[in-house]
Amino acid sequence: MLKAQLKRLRQFMAADVTAAQDRMAAELVMLREELAALRAELAAAQAKDNELAKQMEGALLTIALTKREPA
Repeated sequence: MLKAQLKRLRQFMAADVTAAQDRMAAELVMLREELAALRAELAAAQAKDNELAKQMEGALLTIALTKREPA
């Protein structure tokens, strides 16, 4: 009788732990998806910043060359 009760208790505890693991696994998947979206957003922002920096560099170079030319 004690063995049967211990077995039922073990099954109950295993089911509880398994349910918690399933919830955590689902949350982990969601967090990974959010992380991938944030990484994509960061890459897009960095590309935009790099393009803006190139434009500013070109504008400053044009200004510098224009000022050096004799009038």
